[in-house]
Amino acid sequence: MKMTINKFLMILILLMGFQSTALSQNKAEHGMFALGSKSTYLVHMPMLHKPHNFQLILEVHLSCQKIQVVLCQEMQKYIELSKTNQLITLLPEPLDTDSFFNDKVTSFTADLFQGHFEKQGKKLGKVKVNVLKTIWKQQISIITNSASFFDEYVIFGKSGEYFTTHIIKNNSHFDYVALVDAPQSIEQNFPCRSRNCNNPIPALIQDKNLPVIAKQDTGIEDSNKIPLINSGPLLGNSDIQTQVLKIFNYESL
Repeated sequence: MKMTINKFLMILILLMGFQSTALSQNKAEHGMFALGSKSTYLVHMPMLHKPHNFQLILEVHLSCQKIQVVLCQEMQKYIELSKTNQLITLLPEPLDTDSFFNDKVTSFTADLFQGHFEKQGKKLGKVKVNVLKTIWKQQISIITNSASFFDEYVIFGKSGEYFTTHIIKNNSHFDYVALVDAPQSIEQNFPCRSRNCNNPIPALIQDKNLPVIAKQDTGIEDSNKIPLINSGPLLGNSDIQTQVLKIFNYESL
């Protein structure tokens, strides 16, 4: 009986060690863009290969790593930078990728950077991140030889601050994160059987109805090219539109 118990304990220890090894092998550093001064959003920096082949937008609460009476320097700097729409990035501690994508990570610590942490960004210190909710997510699955003549953008935000990120798919291999104006839906005046039809009527999309997906016609089939989108022009088509105010990131993957 004693021998049986010892064997059982040994098997249990081996299984626990295997599970721990599997979890550690699945851990990775997932860089994020930090957006917003009223509400805070994190946008995952995607790649086309594992373990970074996913897109994820989170609404979070940032706080000082340690409880302090006075607001810590890191959070003071974040508030200052976010109000002027400066580029801010986060490099979290290594996280289990599956748990992170599947909403099982509710809090973590991260290094806060002014600028891009991979492009000589200035490290400001550590912050604590509490996840409030997932805004939008998708696994990136590229189908070769699949052409599309439009790109799609997720528009999200609230309380006068709105952002967008490009949905990566098939022949649209570029990452794009921008500050945008309040999105509008375009109501068509149909049916119209005369030559003097009224112009479409734009209507602001209420915050409770966000996020929304806007489509942008490109006519581009080559996955190595990215469309030229500068601050100022309208983003979207005849259904949903917004205006690009500032681009935070724009690069081919």
